[in-house]
Amino acid sequence: MDKLLLHCFLKAWKTSGKKVALPILTSNFYRLHMIPACPDGTSLDIKKSSYKKLSKFLNSMAKKELIQVKEFPKGIENITAVNWAHEDIKSFTVDQEETSIKPDINKKDNSRAFIPPLIEEVNQVSGDTVQFYRANGLSKGDVLTVAEVRSIVTDYIKRKGLQKEGQKMVTLDPLLHEAVVNKKEGFKETLRWDEIFSRMLGKMAPAVRITRHGSVPIIRKGKLELIELAVAKRSGNKKVTLVYNASLYGIDEAEFAHQIQVGVAASTSVGPAEHKPQGTTQVLVQGNQVAFIGKLLLETYQLPRKYIRGLELAGKSKK
Repeated sequence: MDKLLLHCFLKAWKTSGKKVALPILTSNFYRLHMIPACPDGTSLDIKKSSYKKLSKFLNSMAKKELIQVKEFPKGIENITAVNWAHEDIKSFTVDQEETSIKPDINKKDNSRAFIPPLIEEVNQVSGDTVQFYRANGLSKGDVLTVAEVRSIVTDYIKRKGLQKEGQKMVTLDPLLHEAVVNKKEGFKETLRWDEIFSRMLGKMAPAVRITRHGSVPIIRKGKLELIELAVAKRSGNKKVTLVYNASLYGIDEAEFAHQIQVGVAASTSVGPAEHKPQGTTQVLVQGNQVAFIGKLLLETYQLPRKYIRGLELAGKSKK
């Protein structure tokens, strides 16, 4: 599998990768360029390689100076540069017969193959809850859904016999007490079930787990930034539409910009965002194109409306 990974990595740069607009999300490079570069009859599975994770493989390529990988925003890795002069890339020869369907990033139906990421609101083991979860086989930083928290707490209470039959109150043992009772409250002997669950969740750190097709899940602390649509005025009082944070949802911004350009016949560009945190990129489109972009995100990319801000900025359609 290691040899196949390297083969597809090099082949990607000699085929569809030539047209890649950098920076590109590492997960998008893998999905859009490395996987299509697989010879017929083979398939990539990063977990079956010695690297186990895509980030480790690409970082090894970076150490060999084939590419540069940088993390921005925090927790999101991007390929920012490729060393076209590297001997491994220069000497790689593409066998046109090994892949019946040649990878092409500019195919119009690429977006139809887009698989929306699974976005889950989760809770991270932290603070006073660490010892409790450690006793249940978990570690600091692990994440759990609300249902998983409820299952673990319920199982623990039953296993330890902390609730007597017919009673609503639960006796707090030392681990449970540390996890759900604030020090300022002093000692509490019992709590109701609902209090234990709400307190446990309140003591854990909120996070978001993003699972993209073919990639390992990404954990982002706090709330996930929404895809933001904005309309601004440039020189000559001309309007432009700006799209931020699309890459966080697994969208290849270069491909996305091309789809908008074709769809509304307006010029587009991808580049660093102004007045935003360092590392944020933007898609800029001439004119107020919020209506088209919103439809593209909702229907083609199948993203839930709650993750998009600014849809109300769409210009009124002319009669």
